[in-house]
Amino acid sequence: GASPDKNKGSNWNNGSPKNNRWFKFTATTPQINISVNRGGSKGSQYYAQLALWEADGITELESDRYGSAYDNVDLGYTGLTPGNTYYISVDTYNTNASGSFTLCLEDQVDYDFYEGAKDVSG
Repeated sequence: GASPDKNKGSNWNNGSPKNNRWFKFTATTPQINISVNRGGSKGSQYYAQLALWEADGITELESDRYGSAYDNVDLGYTGLTPGNTYYISVDTYNTNASGSFTLCLEDQVDYDFYEGAKDVSG
């Protein structure tokens, strides 16, 4: 029952939003790691696409999409302002891929970022 609105993420591979859903959060740290998970009890959606937006819902900070149909999608970002509100949109490549999903947020990035480096000494 989702409807398309606002903009598509720059890394999405469709012409416009198809069935996007919106979520918002208030930043507690300058970092965020967002995951859209699917499969089994996590959800039935496939070809997931994810974007992080400023409070206007138009200014994109980062976006990412699936590598293959049944992938989870992860997006990390540094540079948030604690106390500010940000928006997340989740969509699919086409309307046939719609379904449920699990959205997870962590207030720190993973080791894909300098700030999330894993200590391997010892």
